[in-house]
Amino acid sequence: GGAGVRGFCISLGGDVIFWDEPHFSLPNWLSGRTGQWGCRCNVCKANFYDMFGKEMPLEKTEEVQKYLEWGIRDFLKFCFDETAKRGGKNALCLLPHDPGEDGDVGDWEDFAKMENLSVFGTDPYFEFAKKGMEHVEEYVGKTVELCEKYNLESQIWFQGFKIAEGREHLQADAIDVTAKLGVKNLAVWGLDACEHISWIRPDRPEVVWNTFTDKFQELRRADQSS
Repeated sequence: GGAGVRGFCISLGGDVIFWDEPHFSLPNWLSGRTGQWGCRCNVCKANFYDMFGKEMPLEKTEEVQKYLEWGIRDFLKFCFDETAKRGGKNALCLLPHDPGEDGDVGDWEDFAKMENLSVFGTDPYFEFAKKGMEHVEEYVGKTVELCEKYNLESQIWFQGFKIAEGREHLQADAIDVTAKLGVKNLAVWGLDACEHISWIRPDRPEVVWNTFTDKFQELRRADQSS
């Protein structure tokens, strides 16, 4: 079914298929509970046995983490290959987490060097993570470094949700930080600053959205005049 969807999207004129935040269960997110992880289905247990020569444990060991990361890459390899066969390009966004954090991928380089990948990026939502601008600098820098090494287009996403009144301007600051590091593929989640999604809409969605569009237009004018 997935291959059919990709073919359909490309037949409609799409040229890039975007693979967003691939991960297993993140126990620290929303209603998740620490210590829970996935997946231990029969396929995963069989693959783990083939890889390590023993049964998959109930605990989240280093070997389990390695297996889960392999599983994500194996899935993406299939997706990337299917897209490339249809003449499309692949874009990948990884969560900006510490290496090996529960449910997430570890070594970004293992993903950045995959075949049939054209665009590589992340979404350092510093407000959501309750961190400062250093969060943006760290992960944008990491993204740019890998993109330069593997000849990929860098892409950075910005937080257009759950923004408190009076903090909208900080998103423009994050864009400036990102642009200074050389990234030109800039994106926002979500449309109209998620005004239509009640539980994550900003206090002032219109102000948030205008903050982004004004800054993007400013950067475009500067790029055209240079």
